[in-house]
Amino acid sequence: MKTFVHIVVYTLLLSGFYSCNGDVFVDDIRPSVSELALDGNGDSAVVHFASSSWDRLTLRTGLDLPYTYKVYDADGNLMQEVQYPELVGMGRIECEDWVDFTVERITPQDVKITARENVLDFPLHLVVEASNEYEYQTVNVDIHPSERYVLERITYSLDVFSYEEQMREKKSFCDL
Repeated sequence: MKTFVHIVVYTLLLSGFYSCNGDVFVDDIRPSVSELALDGNGDSAVVHFASSSWDRLTLRTGLDLPYTYKVYDADGNLMQEVQYPELVGMGRIECEDWVDFTVERITPQDVKITARENVLDFPLHLVVEASNEYEYQTVNVDIHPSERYVLERITYSLDVFSYEEQMREKKSFCDL
């Protein structure tokens, strides 16, 4: 009798698990890497996500510098200029400030991060977050400083300068 009860219970449990709705489960959107280090001299990398079931891409930095980001849609139209960028769907986010970089969703599962220049003396820490309504995944990106600019030569011409002489009269207190 005991064995019969165990068989019935196991059968009911297995049939209950078998009848679960597969649509309820959320696809895993885990990125291929969780940390990136990019050279600030034009380096780029592509992050592949396990699923395309995410629709929001946001950026955060650890600095209090008021960067202005430009958010473009998939057709390249400027959607907004903000300090806290959020991209919904396909498109790109650009920053052209002390640190010049682009974060672009190039396919439903791939994000390309391009670091064109970092004129700061230290690496910029950037958090790229992909999310849907159920979960979010982050990629920590460090953009290292660019090579320093070196002045090779300074040339100038005095021909473009002009000046006017102004005459001032000297008055003393006695003349007043």
